[in-house]
Amino acid sequence: MSSLDTALDNLQMLDYMNVAGAVAVFYDYVLTFSCEVDLIWGKSWSTMTILFIAARYLGLSLAIVLGNGIFYISQPVSIAMFYIIEWGRLIYIFVTEAIMILRVAVMFNDPERTTRILTFLYLLVVIEQFIIYFLWAGPHSGLILTVVTLRGHTTYTAQLGRGLMFPVYGAIPLDTFDLLILVLSLYRFVVHSIETRKMLGRTKVNIYMRLLFEHSVLYFVLNLAGKALADGTVRSPSMAYSALAITYNFTIPYVLFPRLVLAFKGHRWESNGLYMASAPPQHSSSHSPPAPCGSPRGEEYELTDVESPGPSRIPRST
Repeated sequence: MSSLDTALDNLQMLDYMNVAGAVAVFYDYVLTFSCEVDLIWGKSWSTMTILFIAARYLGLSLAIVLGNGIFYISQPVSIAMFYIIEWGRLIYIFVTEAIMILRVAVMFNDPERTTRILTFLYLLVVIEQFIIYFLWAGPHSGLILTVVTLRGHTTYTAQLGRGLMFPVYGAIPLDTFDLLILVLSLYRFVVHSIETRKMLGRTKVNIYMRLLFEHSVLYFVLNLAGKALADGTVRSPSMAYSALAITYNFTIPYVLFPRLVLAFKGHRWESNGLYMASAPPQHSSSHSPPAPCGSPRGEEYELTDVESPGPSRIPRST
C-alpha cells in the first residue's frame, strides 16, 4: 500500500471516529432529555441552570460540527470549522469550570465567600487562556489551513505558526486550578467525616457531601486523562492514537457534565430538607427514592439532614 493510500485510510478512520463520537453524544442527549425537562426546564432558573444549558447545548453543537466530517469541504468551511471547534471547546471548558466552582463552594460553610475567591482566581486563569489561544490560533498566530486532495477526497491540513508544546505549557495554570478544586473538595470531605466521627463515634457522611466529592474526583480524573491523551498526540505520530484522543475529548466531556448536574439535581429534588454544613448530622430520615437519569440509587446511601447551630442549606441553584 502506498503512503498516499495509508494517509487516506488514516484520515477516513479519523472521520469515522468523529462521526461515532457525535452519535454517542446525541444518543446520550436523547436518553437524558426527559430528565432535563423535569429537572431543568420545569424548575425555576438559576445560575447553575444557565451554566447547564450552556454546557449541554454548546457541547452538543460542537460534537455535531465535528461529526460532519473532514472530507468534501471547501477552504472557507474548513477554516470556519477549525475556529468554531477550537474556540468553542475553550468556552466549554470555562463553563464547566464555573460549574465545578459552584459545586465545590457549596461544600463550605460560607459558599458565597468561597465562590468569590475561586471566581477571582479563575478569572486570572481565563485571561491567561485567552492570551494563549490568541497567540496559538488567533488571527496573527501564523496558522495556515490548506485544502488538499487525496484520490478525489478533499480535506484540509493545519500548519501551526507556533510549536505544538505551546498550548501544553500554556495549560499549566488551568491544570493547577483543576488540582485546587480537587484538593478543596477532598479537604471539606475529610473535615466533614472527622467532625461526624467525633460527635457520633462513627463516620456518617452526608450523601450530598459524598456526591459532590465523588463528582469532583471523577471530573479531575477524566479531565486529566483527556489532557494526557491530547498532549500525547504531540509525541505520537500514530493516526489511531490521534483519533482516540480526539474522540475522547469531544465525547466524554460533553456527556459527563450534563449527567453530573442532572444526577445531583435528581437526588436533591427527590429529597426534603437537604442541608450541608461542617457539623455532623443529628438524626437521619428515611431512604430517598431512586433518583432519575442514571444517577446512583437513593437506597444505596442513607439520606441525612445536617442540623447544626449554623447549617448551610443547599441552595436551589446548585
